Amino acid sequence: MFKRKKKSPVQNTIGFHEDGICYVQVTRQSTGVPRIAALEFFSCDIENRIETLNTLVKKYKLKKSECSSYLRVDDYRLLSADKPEVPEEDLIDAIRWEIKDMIGFPLEEATIDVFPVPEDAVNQNQLNVVAAKKVVITEQSSMFKEAKLNLKMIDIEELAYRNIAATQEKEATGSVVLILQKNHGMVLFCKAGELHFSRRLAAGYDLLNSEPGQIEAIALEIQRSIDYFDRHFANVGINNLILLPYPGNEENTVSFLNNNLTVSCSLVDLTMGLEWEREFNHQEKARCLLAIGTALRVESVT
Repeated sequence: MFKRKKKSPVQNTIGFHEDGICYVQVTRQSTGVPRIAALEFFSCDIENRIETLNTLVKKYKLKKSECSSYLRVDDYRLLSADKPEVPEEDLIDAIRWEIKDMIGFPLEEATIDVFPVPEDAVNQNQLNVVAAKKVVITEQSSMFKEAKLNLKMIDIEELAYRNIAATQEKEATGSVVLILQKNHGMVLFCKAGELHFSRRLAAGYDLLNSEPGQIEAIALEIQRSIDYFDRHFANVGINNLILLPYPGNEENTVSFLNNNLTVSCSLVDLTMGLEWEREFNHQEKARCLLAIGTALRVESVT
């Protein structure tokens, strides 16, 4: 999945969701500030993905273009594992056996890749391991091939959202990032463009919108994650939480978290560190945020 490649001034990302396809194009300017040149969500059901993808390719003249994509959280596991003392060429095979009882699906159905922990991580003998469902990667690759697109990289949610967090950095301290998706949530701890720790939440915005009291349970899980992080990553200072947009009462969520967490909380400012070709509305940005994060990647590994 993750392969190093030269930086490109243009990054096209196409991502598949249950109800449609996201497309984002990011261009890198001489100033180094990423520019969101295109952003659109194409509604469709799973059965009409290929037809919709072909429409997207035709509209944006992408035939034979290089593109990236991403996996959704149900399609992979992100794990930590001790780095085996084996030659580099044997690393993946050794890791496969180390995580075989941790991934929740048969090892023979998994594609395994790794990326390093940050340079200032306490345990430099660990690796981040991604175990992805091979069938999903094959399906995505087939769709890109049929649409005459060159699929160069498939990312994961944690690393895509890490790229969003990197645009928000103001100081040398790190940030907590809260993502609320339809049926799940995610808490990321990031600093200097690096992912240090992540934790998934069972509740998403569907549950929060129908039962507003669930914010108390979400806040408790976030605080527990912060306390764990402070104990195990004492060298990485964390002093704020960034909430990424979701379909719901974001202002109330920010207010509650500010009153109940040991860090300050604010809604992400998507004008910080980014330029926009035009003024996309809030809903458009929120819907394609995962694609934006993937398109912001300047290399194919962390």
